[in-house]
Amino acid sequence: MARRLHVSLSRSPVMTLSRSAIGNERLVYLLAANKLVRYPRGRSRIVYVGTTKRGVRRVAASVAGRAEALFERRGIRGVNAHLLTYTKGSGAHALWLKLERAVLFMFKFEYGTIPVLNKMGKNFWPGTEFAHFNKKALLKRIRTFESE
Repeated sequence: MARRLHVSLSRSPVMTLSRSAIGNERLVYLLAANKLVRYPRGRSRIVYVGTTKRGVRRVAASVAGRAEALFERRGIRGVNAHLLTYTKGSGAHALWLKLERAVLFMFKFEYGTIPVLNKMGKNFWPGTEFAHFNKKALLKRIRTFESE
C-alpha cells in the first residue's frame, strides 16, 4: 500500500486583501519587508515602489514575481503591500504615474538610492510631479516605514 501524503496549513496568511484595494484601478503601491533594509543614508522597510492601472491584480502579481528576489535577502520572511491613494483631481493628467515618480524621487532624496527591487527611477529628476503632491507629505508617508 502506498504511503499517504502529509498535508499542512500555514498558520499565517500568505496574502491579505482589504476593501481599500477594490474600486480603484490606477494605484501606487509600496512593498514593505518585515525587516529593515540598509540604504546609504538610513534604513527602511520599503523594498519596492510600483504603479498599476490594472488595479489590485497587478499588486498581487508584483508580490509574487518579486518574492524570490526578495526572500534571497537575509532575514526577510514576509512582505506587505501598502497602497498610496490621492484625492481625485483633473482627469487630464496620469496622476498615478506622477505620484510614483514623486515617491521614488523623495525616497532617493531621503535614503540615497531607490528601493532595492526597483530598476526604474535611478536617474529621475523632478518635473511637474511636485505641482500636484507635497514633498513633506510624501516624505512623512515614506518615513512611516523606518521603525520595526
